[in-house]
Amino acid sequence: MAFEGVRSNISYSLEPGIGTGVCAIGVFDGVHRGHRHLISQMVEAAHALDLPSVIVTFDIDPEELFLTGGMHDKLLSNDERVELLASLGATHVQVITFDERLSSLAPDVFCDEVLARFMEPVQVHVGEDFRFGAGAAGTAGDLKAWGAGHRCTCVTHPLYRLRDGFVTATRIRGLLASGEVIEAGVLLGRDHRLRGKVVHGVERGRELGFPTANVEVPGCCQTVCEGVYAGYVGFGEQRVPAAISVGASPTFPDAPGRLECHLIGFEGDLYGQEVTVTFVVRLRSMTAFATVDELVASIGADISWVRDHLGTWGGHHAAIAGRRHGVV
Repeated sequence: MAFEGVRSNISYSLEPGIGTGVCAIGVFDGVHRGHRHLISQMVEAAHALDLPSVIVTFDIDPEELFLTGGMHDKLLSNDERVELLASLGATHVQVITFDERLSSLAPDVFCDEVLARFMEPVQVHVGEDFRFGAGAAGTAGDLKAWGAGHRCTCVTHPLYRLRDGFVTATRIRGLLASGEVIEAGVLLGRDHRLRGKVVHGVERGRELGFPTANVEVPGCCQTVCEGVYAGYVGFGEQRVPAAISVGASPTFPDAPGRLECHLIGFEGDLYGQEVTVTFVVRLRSMTAFATVDELVASIGADISWVRDHLGTWGGHHAAIAGRRHGVV
């Protein structure tokens, strides 16, 4: 059950103030359908008890603290993840600073310093594979034991199943790496997207008659398999259908590989702006064409597909991707 029109109060402070409530805790990378299901169950439980509902998460994915060189496969940036969690109907999103000190706490101390510091939980909802505390040694069983001494019930949720398998971030990353953005979107409950800044390129697309916005994406984010995709480029209040090229062009091997987007029907200067690139469907793999004319014809066909199926800037098809998954 969704509680529409409710946007969470986001807090990065651990000052007490929520009082008695019900919470769900996790990283929630991707905020996929499994996460949404768990959070919706928590929100329903809180409504039944007439108590605040609280999503407890972290300012970074804990793996970012331990992986040499950082993460390279995040499904959402940290800011996007918190923003999306705030749209799911809970009354609060509590963001915890994850650092070396927090990572070294014993499970019971972790609960005392995290959960019991800013609220008095009567229920804590977690996935059955939830881990916490030093060395990720704490389990749902440890959480139940802590709860027994604090008049708090630990509710564990089995992994969510869809399409003959569990919905996990690892499964979704594998689909994106293979270019299966439609299937990944089904598990996410939305189309996969990347946020980045528009930068200057070599203007090869403009020379061919198809100007593109070259988007520089943070290296920590999960990219998709090389190829050409149909999707959208969003900026401000605009959402423009686009033909999207990912990776280096085999026809121009000296050109740098990047994320390039041809916005259908849009003319304007986006240099320096942050945009969101949304992937709806993979149209084809990257191909080495014998002539430039063959390349131009293929790009024209890609653009025609996007125009026919997703529309143009200001057209009537801008909600197709959101309706396809039931979640925008």
